[in-house]
Amino acid sequence: MVVLLVAAATSSPPAGGTYATADHAPTVLVPAYGPAFSGSDDLLKQILGELKGLRGDVQAMRGGAVAPAGNAVGVIGARCASCHKAETAEDRGGGFVLVEKDGTPAELSLSEKRRLVRLVGKGEMPPSGKLAEAEVKQLSDYFTPSPQEKK
Repeated sequence: MVVLLVAAATSSPPAGGTYATADHAPTVLVPAYGPAFSGSDDLLKQILGELKGLRGDVQAMRGGAVAPAGNAVGVIGARCASCHKAETAEDRGGGFVLVEKDGTPAELSLSEKRRLVRLVGKGEMPPSGKLAEAEVKQLSDYFTPSPQEKK
């Protein structure tokens, strides 16, 4: 994209110089740079909303803040991270790490995912009290192995 600028005629020439008239205005080409997006505004709003949600999830996991509603990563940050962060998991979480030192979710093996879903579903985790049904479903949906993993 190129922006075309045309100098306007002035009423008198600048001191020591010349000026352009409307008939002989100099053309100056100025390149304009910026992000290009060919999707719809709704898609862009959806993407930006998802990014904001992810930022909140990471912040919740780092600080153990209240979980955003409807989000498994937020539930982990609010209800599990205090015992299952990398720094505390050995002493308080039976060595089971759900949150890495940088605040990101830990990569779990297939057996770890199954164990987590089973313990949360039975109400055995967290020990401070059973999770709400919505939280159990969020964690179950999040950690249930995909068909590709089950092979």
